[in-house]
Amino acid sequence: MWETGVGKGWRPIVEAFESAFNIYKLEQVQGWCEIVDIKEKYGRLRIYVDGYDETIDKMVKQAEHAAELVCEKCGKPGRIREERIWIKTLCDECNKGK
Repeated sequence: MWETGVGKGWRPIVEAFESAFNIYKLEQVQGWCEIVDIKEKYGRLRIYVDGYDETIDKMVKQAEHAAELVCEKCGKPGRIREERIWIKTLCDECNKGK
C-alpha cells in the first residue's frame, strides 16, 4: 500500500486504483508491470507504473484526475490551490488552516 506518499483524503482513490490495477494485471497483462511510486507532486496525485499498456494508462489518468477534485487531507470536495506557498489540493476548510 502506497499510503505514505499521499494524504488520507486521497487514500480511497489510491486503494481503488491499486485494486483495479492488481485485478487487471492478474487477468489481462501478458507481461511484467508494477506500480513504482504513488505520491503527491505539485498538488496533484502522481502514479508511476513500469510496463503498462493503454488500459493501465487510462486507469492512472482517471485516478490522477479524480484526486484533483478531492481534498488530499480530509477527502471532502476540493480543488488545486496554487495561491499557497506549496501547491495543494484542498477543500475550503483545510485551505483556511494553511
